[in-house]
Amino acid sequence: MLFGAVGELGSTDGAPAPRSGLFREAFVVTVSNPKAVFFFSALFPQFFANGQLTLGRAAALAVATLLTTFVCMMIYAAAGQRVQWAFRRARFRTLFQRGVGATLVGFGAGLALDRK
Repeated sequence: MLFGAVGELGSTDGAPAPRSGLFREAFVVTVSNPKAVFFFSALFPQFFANGQLTLGRAAALAVATLLTTFVCMMIYAAAGQRVQWAFRRARFRTLFQRGVGATLVGFGAGLALDRK
């Protein structure tokens, strides 16, 4: 269950996971994701003409991408922290799950009825 009771996510003994372990796990997952390789191999050629890609320019583009990603992730984290109180309430969690489920069923029905 995605929005389980507080303490369900993470370690099984209820103790918070060490931050270094979380960073290491996120780093390994990100580095091993082939989507990033495809993203950069599709993105880089559009910004540089043949022979103009230098290490400095590639590094600048990579740093800009990393900073943008970092800012987006911090915004997601801040927003999640602001609404976490709502997901601690069982009534809200149940209504949220039912709403998301109904939306997905509606999308599925729309796809099933599409005649294209």
